[in-house]
Amino acid sequence: MAKLGYRERTLLPDGKFFRFRILSAEIDEEGKYGTQLALELKVLGGGEYGGHVFTDWSKLAADEDTGQVFVVEDGKAEEIFTAAGVDPRDADPDELAGKILMARAGVSDNGKRNRLEYGSIGAVPEDEEAERSELRRAHEEMRRASAAPADPAGYVEGEDEPRPEEY
Repeated sequence: MAKLGYRERTLLPDGKFFRFRILSAEIDEEGKYGTQLALELKVLGGGEYGGHVFTDWSKLAADEDTGQVFVVEDGKAEEIFTAAGVDPRDADPDELAGKILMARAGVSDNGKRNRLEYGSIGAVPEDEEAERSELRRAHEEMRRASAAPADPAGYVEGEDEPRPEEY
């Protein structure tokens, strides 16, 4: 039998702001805490925490008579939908996948998991996201340019041949 490895739990530092991509969103009606919105989130950027994935839970309400699930006004789920640019009055969790938001990370009372801090969840400012997209494009162009094979003679396409006296 193969030996098992061991992985320590990674937790984001309590109270620090991060940018997150929502990987998936679903409604969990069977949880022990009632109906909740479950988000699988990925920390954006590099560094120590870039790429870290965790699940955040937000309370939803359900009508006892009809069973209809809804977002509560001024609740954490409303903050999430609003930050993602989705109208919480016509909320569809499927519309959250792929959206980016920013929030302060919190640590659960038992210290075992991360969560988004209610009251800190918001949209990434458009100009900031546009600047980041522009930087990503520039870096990609630089990677492509540096990956191009270099001519050993130093010839660059589109340049005139040097005059003999320039050797």
